[in-house]
Amino acid sequence: MRLYCKTIINSVLLLCLVFSLQAEENKQLQCAEPTPRDELVKSLMVYYGEGPGREDIVDPDVKIEDEKDMGDHIRQTISYFVEKDERVRAYLLFPETFDRSKEKLPLILCPHPTNLVGKDCVVNNYPEPAKDEQDVYFRQCRQYALDLVRRGFICFAPDRAAYGERRILKGDKKYTEQIDAYKSRLKERWPDWGFTTGKAVWDLQRALDFLVEYDFVDTDRVAIIGHSLGAWDSMLLSCVDDRIKVAAANAGGTIHFDASLWTDLEQRKELLDKPIGLNRMANLMLMAIAPRPFLQLRAINDSYEKGQPNLLEGYRLLVDYYRMAAGQTRRTWHAPVGIYFHCNEHGFDHDARELAYGWLEMHLK
Repeated sequence: MRLYCKTIINSVLLLCLVFSLQAEENKQLQCAEPTPRDELVKSLMVYYGEGPGREDIVDPDVKIEDEKDMGDHIRQTISYFVEKDERVRAYLLFPETFDRSKEKLPLILCPHPTNLVGKDCVVNNYPEPAKDEQDVYFRQCRQYALDLVRRGFICFAPDRAAYGERRILKGDKKYTEQIDAYKSRLKERWPDWGFTTGKAVWDLQRALDFLVEYDFVDTDRVAIIGHSLGAWDSMLLSCVDDRIKVAAANAGGTIHFDASLWTDLEQRKELLDKPIGLNRMANLMLMAIAPRPFLQLRAINDSYEKGQPNLLEGYRLLVDYYRMAAGQTRRTWHAPVGIYFHCNEHGFDHDARELAYGWLEMHLK
C-alpha cells in the first residue's frame, strides 16, 4: 500500500499528464502530408533485416501442452512452430466463464519485458517466492496478461527468443549471455536478420496467423500491449501488421523525435531510402501505426532515457499526422493517440496500468 500511495503522490506532485491529444492548430511546426503506409512498411521491413520469406512459413502444428483452471481464468500452455526447426511455448488465457464454442472476445497480445522467466512474468508465475514487499509489487507491475484476462479479454503471452523456455544456455546465466548465445545461432542461418527487430516480429506474426483463425477470437478487435522490451515489440509489430487494431506501449519504443521527419518530405524520404537507427526509426513506426489507436506511456525520470527533447512538440505533430492519415479535419475529429507522462522510473505501476487497461477497453469493447 505504501508503494502504491507513493506512486500516486509522486504522480500528482509532478503533474503527470494524461490526455488523448486533440487535433488543434500548431502554429510552430506544420506536419507534411502522410507517406503512403506501404512505403513506410517497406522501409521498416528493410530495417528489420533479411530473414525468412512467405515461402518459409511452416504449419504451426499447434499443440495444447497443458490446461489449468486458475480460479478466475483458464490458462493453456501451447506450443507451435515459428520456423521448421524451432518450436515456441506460450500461454493462452481465457476468462473463467467464457464459452469458446459459442462466443467471441477481443484478443490481446502481451509480449513480456526483459526477464529471464519470459512469458511467466506477465502472468506472475515465478519459480521462487517473492523476496519481500517490494518484490511483490515489482511482479504485480508486470502481470498485465493476468490483469487483462481478469477484465474479460483473451490474452496471449509467448516466450521471446532467448527468454523463458527458449533459453539456450543451461545454468544460472545472465539474460545478456542468453541473448548472445541465441544471436550466434540465429546468425548462422540468417546473418542479415535483426534479432531485436525482424526475429521478434516474425515470431509474433506466426502466432497471429493461427490465433486469428480461432472462431472464438474477434479479429476486428486484436490489440497488443507491452512494457519495456515488450513495449518495443508492441510498436515493432503494430507498425507493420494491420491485424493489430490497437496498441499500447509503456517504458519502451523510445522516440528520438526528429522534427524534420514530420515536416520535411525530403528528409523523411532520405530515412525511408536508408533506414538506420532504432530510436530514429521509431518516428516512422508511429507514422505506420496511424490512424489506428495508439497509447504511449513513459516516465519523465526513466533511467534508460537519454533525454526527450521536443517530445511534446513531437506529439502535436503526430496528432496532425494521424488526422491527415485518416482524412479528417481538426474541428471534427479527436485523434486516437495518447501519451501519459508518469514518474515511475522504468516501471509499469498501478496508475499507468489502469490507464492502459482503460484505453484498451475503450477501443476494444
